[in-house]
Amino acid sequence: MTPRKPKANQDVILELNYTQAIREQISFNKKFDTNWDEDRVARAAHFCKTFHNHNLDPYKIQRLIKEFEETDGFNIDY
Repeated sequence: MTPRKPKANQDVILELNYTQAIREQISFNKKFDTNWDEDRVARAAHFCKTFHNHNLDPYKIQRLIKEFEETDGFNIDY
């Protein structure tokens, strides 16, 4: 019997698009105000990236958006 070749393991890469998740939640959930320009969406996405556990659960994104609005992103320039 010929020996098996070892399987080449490939990296598993997951790309999280926080910006798109923010846009979807803002348009879906009307409790967020409508003053969201692209700069604010980008800042919120960086906020989520920093303080998030790296999954796109809509309820967690909504909680982070609410926290971002309440704290204004801790006034951090990302």
